[in-house]
Amino acid sequence: MTSLRWKEWETGSAFRAHFEASQERALVVGEAAESPRRFYSCVVESGRGSTEVGVISSDLGAAPAAVALDQGRVLVVGHDTWLTWVNLDRRACERARRLGGVFFEFIPVSDDEVVVLHELGVIRIDSKGGSAWNVDTDVIEDYRVDAFGDLILSIMDTDSRVVVGIESGKARR
Repeated sequence: MTSLRWKEWETGSAFRAHFEASQERALVVGEAAESPRRFYSCVVESGRGSTEVGVISSDLGAAPAAVALDQGRVLVVGHDTWLTWVNLDRRACERARRLGGVFFEFIPVSDDEVVVLHELGVIRIDSKGGSAWNVDTDVIEDYRVDAFGDLILSIMDTDSRVVVGIESGKARR
């Protein structure tokens, strides 16, 4: 998983002016964000060259994150309560999926799949927008991956944990 360097823009107007001038090699996700408060961008290298991806955020939870899948042809962006699939070859947003809670982070699985950790569960997705499994939980406070490849989720304000098999998606308490 490649780590991207995100730039946070000082103002929405500076962000919008930059992206309006860069339309040929750029695209923006999160246009429908309610009460936009933060604006981010990063440059992604792919077979088609550089693409600048902008994110408009309502500032819910973590800063945006992205992961390249399908040998770098697809970028999945996690932002606010959304996942957005960007086809880097076409420089286009292909699909979006609303999560059950605020996006936290990606956990790599393979070249074509990741586990998405969000406020109220985990979901294993692929580069085409499909999901192998989905596990809903109460509010997640922390997580770790153990030596057996299981995802251990700590649930907020309780002593309980949910153990999820990353391969199977089977959950147990």
